[in-house]
Amino acid sequence: MIRLCVQYNLRNILRRDSILPSIQKQCKSSSAKGSPVAETFNDGSRQEVADSTGSKAKLPQRKPLVKNLMLGVVDKELLRYPEVISRDDTSKLDEEIASVKSYFSDTIAPKFQEFSLDIPREVKDNLKNLGLYSFSVPKTYGGRGYTTSELSVASEPEQISVDIATSLMAHRVVSEVIAQFGTDNIRETYLPRMVDGSIVASEAIFESQPTENQFFGTTAEYNESDKVWTLNGEKSFVINAQDANLFLVVAQVNTLNRSGNMEDGVAVFLVDSTLPGVKVEAKKSFGIQGARQGTVQLRKVTVPEENMLGEVSESGMVTQSLLKLNRLKSGLLCTGMLKNIIKDMTHHATFTKQNGIYLKDMKHISDRLARLVCSTYAIESMSYLTTGLLDEFQNQDVELEAAILKLYALESLWKGATNCMNYLGPKCLEAGQPSELHLRNAAQLCTQNEPLDSLRIYIGLSGIQYAGMNIHEVIRKDRNPLFYPMHVLGRLFEKQSIESPKLTLHLEAEVHPSLDLAAKCLEQSVLRLREATETLLSRFGSEIVEESVEAIRISECMTLIYATFASLARSSRSYCIGLRHSDYELLITTILAIEGSLRVKELVTDIVNGPYMTSDQNNQKIAKQLFKSQKYFYEHPIKYNF
Repeated sequence: MIRLCVQYNLRNILRRDSILPSIQKQCKSSSAKGSPVAETFNDGSRQEVADSTGSKAKLPQRKPLVKNLMLGVVDKELLRYPEVISRDDTSKLDEEIASVKSYFSDTIAPKFQEFSLDIPREVKDNLKNLGLYSFSVPKTYGGRGYTTSELSVASEPEQISVDIATSLMAHRVVSEVIAQFGTDNIRETYLPRMVDGSIVASEAIFESQPTENQFFGTTAEYNESDKVWTLNGEKSFVINAQDANLFLVVAQVNTLNRSGNMEDGVAVFLVDSTLPGVKVEAKKSFGIQGARQGTVQLRKVTVPEENMLGEVSESGMVTQSLLKLNRLKSGLLCTGMLKNIIKDMTHHATFTKQNGIYLKDMKHISDRLARLVCSTYAIESMSYLTTGLLDEFQNQDVELEAAILKLYALESLWKGATNCMNYLGPKCLEAGQPSELHLRNAAQLCTQNEPLDSLRIYIGLSGIQYAGMNIHEVIRKDRNPLFYPMHVLGRLFEKQSIESPKLTLHLEAEVHPSLDLAAKCLEQSVLRLREATETLLSRFGSEIVEESVEAIRISECMTLIYATFASLARSSRSYCIGLRHSDYELLITTILAIEGSLRVKELVTDIVNGPYMTSDQNNQKIAKQLFKSQKYFYEHPIKYNF
C-alpha cells in the first residue's frame, strides 16, 4: 500500500541523485480517452465539443490551484465558488433522486444499524431497481451520465448507511475508470450491464503484505503469441468482494523503457470473478462490515489483452485517476458520516442532564460540537470545489486537492467519532450503540487502503516538487551565495516576515466585505507557505525527499490553507445570494481562517528555525537508541545506581 501512495507517486519527485535544474522539465498530460475537447481559434472564439460518452463540454485547463499556492500565487477567479450545476439541472436532479431520498429516509434510516453486519438481498435488489448502479455510467450506455458534482449530490441520500454507500462507491469508481480509459469494445461489453446491476464491480488494488522492491506483489506477464495476460497474486481489503463479479486489478508488469532496458511498471486489468484461478475469501473487518470485505486470490488467471485499461505507458494516468476518484469518494463518505455523528451528539446533548445541567448548556460540549460543524463545513466546501474544478475545466489537475480532501476528511472524522468518548463514557462503546458503530466505521476508513502518513508525505513532497520546477533558478542562486552576491543582497530586502508578512495579493477584494479578516488571514498563510517552501528547497535541495517530518509540516499547511480557501469562496457566495444561515457560514469561515493562520504560522516558524531550534534532532537521537535497544530502554524511576 505504501508503495502505491508514496513510491509510485514520488518516483519522479526530486530524485536524490539529481539536482534541482534537472527536474524543471514538466510532462504534458495527454488527453484521456473519450475526454471532451475545447478548441480556441485565432479570433478568440471557442468551439466546445462534447466527448463520445456524452459529457458536457469544458473550459480550457487552468493552472493547478493548490500547487500554485506553494509559489504564493492564488487563483482569484476561483474565489467565486464554481456553479457547475445550473438552476434547471439542479431541479431536474432533485426530481430524479426524489425516490432515492424517500427510500433511504423511510426504509433505510430506521434500520441502518441492522445493515452494519450484512445488507439484505432485498435491499440490494431495491438499490438496483432505483438505478443507483447507473449514476456514473455515461448516457450513451444507458446510465444517468452524472458529472462528478452531480454524482456527489445524487450520492448524498445513501450516506445514511455507510455500508451501502461504500459498496455503491466501489462499483461507481470502476465504471468511471472503464468509461474514461476502456476501449469501445470494453465499454460496450461491461457498461450496459453495470447500469442495471447485473454486473457488480469492485476495486482490487491494495495488498496486506507490501513487497520490498516492487510496487505490488501481484504480477502480470504478457504472452505475445496468445495475446493474453497471466495474473498471479492476492489482493486484500476488497469491498463487496463476495457479491462482485468484476474486479479492477492493479498489477506489477515489466516494460521496456526508452533506453531499451526492462523496468518495473503497473497496469490495470478487468478480471471476471468466474475465470479459472480466481478465488474470493471473506474476511471480517473491524468496521463497515456490511460491505463484506474480502481477499481476491489470483492463480494463473488468464485475461484477454483488451481487458487491460489503457496502454502500459498510460498506466500512470489510469492509477492516478483511480486514486483521485477514491479520494474524492472518501471526502463525500466522511461528510455523510460526520453529519450523522453531529445529529446523534446534538440530540444526546439536548436531552441529557449531568449534575442537573443539560449537556448543551456546558460550554466545553458546545465548543466540541461547534468545531465539529466547522470541520464538516470545510470538508463539504473542499469536496464541491474540487468536483467543480473537475467538471468545469478540461483535464484539470486536482491530484493534490483530492488528496488533501481525503486527509482532512479522515482526520476530522476520527476526531468526531472519538469525541463521543469524552462525555459519553463507557456507554459509547456498548455493542449496538450508534457511537460504537461510528467509532468502528471511522477506524476502518482511516486505516483502509493508503496510510494517512503516506498521504501526508505525498501531499508535501508533491507540492515541493512543483515549486522546485518553477523556482529552480532562484533556489540554485540561494544555494550558491558566493557566486551570486547581488541576488543574496536582493533577497535580504524582499524576504517576508513570518510574524506579519506584507499583504500584496488583496484577496479581500474578491469576496464579501464581511470576510475581510478571513481573506487577510488566508493571504498571510499563503505567503508564509511560500517562505517555508523556499526555505526547505534552499536548505535541502533535492535531499528534501528524505525529510519526511518537514514534508508532513508542509502538508498540514497546505491542508489548512485549502480548507480555508474553499470555505471562504463558498461562504462569500452564500452570503451574496442570501442563502439561509449564510451569516453563520461567515462565522465558520472566520474561525477556520484565524485558527488555520495561527497553526500555519507555528508550523512555518518551526520550518524556518530548522531542526536544531526545534525538537526534531533530539527526537531522532531518541529514536536511534530505541531502534538499537528494540524496546523502551529507560531504567525504572525508583532504581538505584549504587
